[in-house]
Amino acid sequence: MAHSMDAIFRPSLSELRQQWQAILDRSVVPPGKRQVAFTPVEILLCMYASRVVNHRRYGGSTAHLAEEPVQLLARLFKRPPSSILAKMANLDGSRTHGGRGEVEAAEKFAGSPDDYKDVYRRVMRTARSAGIASEVLPDFLGLK
Repeated sequence: MAHSMDAIFRPSLSELRQQWQAILDRSVVPPGKRQVAFTPVEILLCMYASRVVNHRRYGGSTAHLAEEPVQLLARLFKRPPSSILAKMANLDGSRTHGGRGEVEAAEKFAGSPDDYKDVYRRVMRTARSAGIASEVLPDFLGLK
């Protein structure tokens, strides 16, 4: 895993703001070109999305049919929906060659519901302060 556990699960407000700004400044990568690595805030939101979407229902040719919040995260992160679904699969161990440490990280975080909710709320608050409207990134877990 390229990011430390603290960077993902205990992000400071400053780190979250910087990550949101990097996402907002990002350009869409042309098909066939390598994407930038997922930021901790993207990893977190993919983990949260796994609570409402079963990524196993979609393959490479059906990723465009994935339900929300997959599509809105793809638009916001300027990534294809298949990339969001692949990250979700990495986080639950479905992909044999997924990101190192991501399964363990997701399991650890899921076992700590208070931290899970607190970090989600901070992610959403900093998104709003970065100018990301609720129409672009709604509270898809309903944890305001």
